[in-house]
Amino acid sequence: MKKSISIVAAILLGLSVSTAAFAQESAPAQTERRQIVEGVFVNHSYTPGMLGSMDSLIITKDAKEQSIFESEGRRIENVYSKDFDNDGNTEYLVQMDGGGSGGYRDMSLLKLSAENTYKPVWEDSYPMPEVEIKDRDDGKSAIYINYIKNPKDEKALKALVIVNFNKEGKITTRDSQELSK
Repeated sequence: MKKSISIVAAILLGLSVSTAAFAQESAPAQTERRQIVEGVFVNHSYTPGMLGSMDSLIITKDAKEQSIFESEGRRIENVYSKDFDNDGNTEYLVQMDGGGSGGYRDMSLLKLSAENTYKPVWEDSYPMPEVEIKDRDDGKSAIYINYIKNPKDEKALKALVIVNFNKEGKITTRDSQELSK
């Protein structure tokens, strides 16, 4: 009985020492600001040595900064800003690293709503994506995302998804994987 109490006490002492050491080593959160284009910034907030970050997409509107998107633990890597649907308002395509070893990136397309706030109108994830914005003949733009079809496959075949707004202003997608079935 005394031996088992000694073992439990040693484990508890070890846990409290390691917790205290971790608390001393953890640094305060840091924030780095990166400008995407004029009036558009990403605030990258992270704690050194920790996974994940709390990033924000910030725009300047009427001489005031406004946070329009929170990454919820994912690191914002790229932001593409353009009036994709040709309605006079800028939309933002946010590409984020969600972590992990598969190379997946989360994509979120933000559009100004009737309530004058930016809201996601489309979201998806792709392994190792390459994004390209192309202008269409109708004055609108399309988002082309090339991605690895199966990241576990050594041959690494690529697929393509095209994201754009139709005439009614709704998001449409065409994916080469779906078309090839």
